[in-house]
Amino acid sequence: MKSYLKMLIRRKKFSEQIFETEKNSVIFGFSLGAVLAFLVDQKYDCKKLILASATPHYSFSDKKIKKALIDLIGKKIVDDVIKNLKTKTKAENVITIYGDKEGEKADFLVKDTDHETTENYLKVLKRIL
Repeated sequence: MKSYLKMLIRRKKFSEQIFETEKNSVIFGFSLGAVLAFLVDQKYDCKKLILASATPHYSFSDKKIKKALIDLIGKKIVDDVIKNLKTKTKAENVITIYGDKEGEKADFLVKDTDHETTENYLKVLKRIL
């Protein structure tokens, strides 16, 4: 039974692997999980969307970064994200977090941190929640 479920999950497009949320929910995603969180938010209302070290939207159109993403997660997923990821959000409040060494702008920059969940990263998350 478990292998059958795994097979079904693999067949679903990345953009279809979303879940329904209640309007007062907080949705959190880290890295590529932040892209999935954004896809959830595009379909369902939520109170707060927290995008932590999100794979930036522009990454899917930058040729060099797109190639690296394809090498990492596969062409099907990258093409699916390009097709389905919009720039608008339904969340009442969107918060972005990046490590200060990632070179991205954010609502919260985590000190002495790259693309990883350090103790400093967790402290920032606790303050936000």
